[in-house]
Amino acid sequence: MYTYGRATYYGQFGLKPDATLGYTLMLRSGKSAEGDGFYGPAAAYYGKSERSLLHMKAAAEAGVTEVQMLLGKHLVKTGDHATGVSWLRIAADADDVQALILLSQISCEGLYGQPKNHADSFRFAMRADATGHPAGRAELAMHYVRGVGVGRNPERGARTLYEIATASNDKHAMYLLAVCLVNGWGIRRDQNAAK
Repeated sequence: MYTYGRATYYGQFGLKPDATLGYTLMLRSGKSAEGDGFYGPAAAYYGKSERSLLHMKAAAEAGVTEVQMLLGKHLVKTGDHATGVSWLRIAADADDVQALILLSQISCEGLYGQPKNHADSFRFAMRADATGHPAGRAELAMHYVRGVGVGRNPERGARTLYEIATASNDKHAMYLLAVCLVNGWGIRRDQNAAK
């Protein structure tokens, strides 16, 4: 797909030049024609090179939601909190479940220079749940367990986490269920089951 995108970008092989479509195809390609040493937009999109931060930014600016979330996550963890949170919000606006979960956690704990706001945390968790992704559903269930932005209902939350973890084997749901098992939150304490 990379070669086709490049040919479209430059109008090669009788194709009509289309920079936007060509660039998008190159960003979305998983493999390049350049060999293992290749790095650039496609490599940045698939995380193939640490040297591709500029290309990652270009992919985020081009609207690749997954890259927007990854760039935001990278920036908040490396100290550029305001810009990172901004990219996370852009990805969250496109319903990226990982961005919604991160923003929920950031709001809950007041991380990266953001104010602690349980109501915002709960709203992000509700939006993550609305995606239907097991990790998003698990994030909302944990809000019920802990009573973050909503009335505390640990039994409901733990039961939901158990259902999600057994049905999907989602790592986030299994981790949160293990936290409940270790602490006895809404479920009988069982450290052996938490392992």
